Amino acid sequence: MSQVFSFDATDIAIIRGLRANGRANNQQIAETLGLTATTVSTRIRRMEDA
Repeated sequence: MSQVFSFDATDIAIIRGLRANGRANNQQIAETLGLTATTVSTRIRRMEDA
């Protein structure tokens, strides 16, 4: 059975950051959103795998 994935506000903010600047790295997105680069990286990976 497949797992259901739902986006939260942080996921949406990361996506918006990438849409605004597709060349931004995880650290740049993290600084903009007040997160760590590890959090951004983990969430992007999770969204890619969904």
